[in-house]
Amino acid sequence: MEPDLDHSTSDPFVKHLNSLRNRERSWRSITWKRHYRLHLPSLAHIYEFVGGIYGNRREGGKSEPILAISFFELPSSGCDPGVEYRMWTHAFGNICILDFTIDPSQDLLVLVTRVPAESKFTFEVHLRTLSANDPYPKAASPVLPCFPKDLVSMPLSNSICTICVQISGDLVGFLMKEMDAIEVWHPASGFCVSPVSSLSFLSSQLRKSSFVLPSGIDDFIFLSQTSFLIICPLGYLEIYHFYTLMDSSPPPVLLGSFSFPPLSEGFSFWHCSLSGNPSPGCIPHTSQPGVNSNVINSVHHLSLVDHVLVCCMYILEPTPDPARHRVHSFIFFFHANLFFEENPHSILASWPHNPTPTNMTPVEWDAWGPANTRCFWEHLTTDWQHELHGMHTAEKVPSGPEDSAVSMHRYLRIRDFNPFVVHKGKVLWDESDNSHWQWRQVIKETTTTQVEGAFKKNIESSLPYTEVVSRQAFDMTDVMMDDCRILILK
Repeated sequence: MEPDLDHSTSDPFVKHLNSLRNRERSWRSITWKRHYRLHLPSLAHIYEFVGGIYGNRREGGKSEPILAISFFELPSSGCDPGVEYRMWTHAFGNICILDFTIDPSQDLLVLVTRVPAESKFTFEVHLRTLSANDPYPKAASPVLPCFPKDLVSMPLSNSICTICVQISGDLVGFLMKEMDAIEVWHPASGFCVSPVSSLSFLSSQLRKSSFVLPSGIDDFIFLSQTSFLIICPLGYLEIYHFYTLMDSSPPPVLLGSFSFPPLSEGFSFWHCSLSGNPSPGCIPHTSQPGVNSNVINSVHHLSLVDHVLVCCMYILEPTPDPARHRVHSFIFFFHANLFFEENPHSILASWPHNPTPTNMTPVEWDAWGPANTRCFWEHLTTDWQHELHGMHTAEKVPSGPEDSAVSMHRYLRIRDFNPFVVHKGKVLWDESDNSHWQWRQVIKETTTTQVEGAFKKNIESSLPYTEVVSRQAFDMTDVMMDDCRILILK
């Protein structure tokens, strides 16, 4: 944890320390400080939950463009219970939105839209204010043309393309899977900072380029303001360093490649994803006009390396009928600090192998994976985009047989991968606060995940963690979290 210096100059250190201890104690015992029941629209196919702001689409089906987005300020424990929390809607009658993301601490709304047929690009990214839907004043241009069409090897319909957009401090990253390409923008300068080859357009001040990976990109996540992590379709991680704000930036540099367990004969990776919250560079210490400062302010924030990341893997099992493939899913948790060279536990330092995009032999799973990850069999019930924050994870646990025809309530399970909490273990537990939990445990030993033939052998993993399961069962369909909230959706 790092203190927010803007706050620490006015409040005593002891007050901050006690506040942090109380918050961590509440996580360990699932003790709520306050309850709120909010009437939100049903969970949409496209939604966001960042910095205490929840937003989702208002109209259209799963494959239709977004016509409007509604946003909700969610309460926090430090807010006055009598405060009314805003809901507002931005309508977009003249543009076809395919995806969006937000950063309330910057009052930033990022929209991915279609482009006219005559455009030389595949998408546009619109930079707007979250509070008022105005052009974003800190951007060199409020509209960024993305992915030149001459990079596309086949005709694409951008209504069905798989895209992912992320904000990380001063940067906006945009992945298009069908092109195996990532663009990383610095909106304040209008410069794209992850080039393979530069393409000038509009003016000499506004330049862009695309990072294309021949081996493919399933998903990516920022590790810092100068590095990102990629999961490739063949089941290995790649770490890249890129240069920022340079007139002639070189291509991103591949720092390391690390494989996951090998698949059994005939099995194939269907999809892999990466998640981690909050994004690097997000320090919610300033209030923005139109956004409740109590919602986004935080006295403490995590350092860059104090995050747990999750990789979800969906694996197809071959069957005689191609229309009836069985899908196996597994999740792997690991610390972000594995990929920082200056960290003493970095696997980049432990396994230097100097890979290049054209000459690459990934470090094998047995060399790095079992000691640094924790693997679980997944039930295809969540995408893990908003179920982890910092070193905590939240998920729903069935209270009875999952194949029951009766509607079932679910328990809440909180896992904590904080090494300090694991080391202290039961010393930190107060047995008098067990009215909110039914069991909790510290897991330090190696566990074996049964893979049902998907991988060549069962998976052993050893990343230590603690977990606690709620005593109360909730009527829920999904769960989300941030640093101080659990959002239970039904």
